[in-house]
Amino acid sequence: MKTKRVLTFALGLVLLLASSACTRNEVGTPSPVGPSSFAVLLKLSASRNVIYAGDQRDGSTISVSLKQFDGTPLVGRTVYFEICDSAHLRVDVGYFEGMERVISRQTDSGGNITFVYNGPLNSEIDANTSVYIWASAASEGNEFIEDFAQVNIVRDSSSPGILEISANPNIIFASGGGEREREWSTISASLVSPDGTPIVGRTIYFEICDVDHVQIDIGFFEGGDAVLTRKTDAEGNISFIYHGPLREELKETTTIYIWATVASEGEEFLEDKAQIKILSDR
Repeated sequence: MKTKRVLTFALGLVLLLASSACTRNEVGTPSPVGPSSFAVLLKLSASRNVIYAGDQRDGSTISVSLKQFDGTPLVGRTVYFEICDSAHLRVDVGYFEGMERVISRQTDSGGNITFVYNGPLNSEIDANTSVYIWASAASEGNEFIEDFAQVNIVRDSSSPGILEISANPNIIFASGGGEREREWSTISASLVSPDGTPIVGRTIYFEICDVDHVQIDIGFFEGGDAVLTRKTDAEGNISFIYHGPLREELKETTTIYIWATVASEGEEFLEDKAQIKILSDR
């Protein structure tokens, strides 16, 4: 919020201007600094992020952290969870504890929540699939923050491979200026067979996109490119750098997705994406 200092001899006019300066006509992304001091950061992860659909249910531990931007835990805050697809539409694939597909939990003294996602049986799905555990929590006023964790579900050992991609860190700033001042994130990808054997020498295609897999012009990969191809090494891994935008290149806080695509069998493709939130200012 920007405070307007107005020199006037009329006290009533001063009060009127102060009231006008404190009016917000629309909801915006909270700044990490200002009267409220901190933005709220929600981070979600799944361990394991590859499970198997067999005669018995396999599971993944979902971990959540809710903190202020300076790392202070937010205690006793309610977070809502859903089992969805990548477009945030609910799906009937597996369930949480208590056989529920929508739950809410409160953060503990460390600002954390942990629970289990139980995957489907092989009789409940027709093919390999992925679910996204979406989390949402109130931030300021009517604002909500969201994050998700992807869980890949392998139905049987005939799967052509498992592709995973991650970004570290997954929250960066749009920097003030100068090419050396761009903040960056390390992108890591792995490609393995269902039994964990690395798939070596396979080409993976990377793009900077929005959540719908539409390419966007925000930041770049090594070499200044927005599209990149790399081959997996002897461990089935690939690692490279994403360089974020400068402050003048970004109008507001936004989220981009690094999409990875690899040819599988026939006309099939494997895909995964890593989310990076880019804050517009410090």
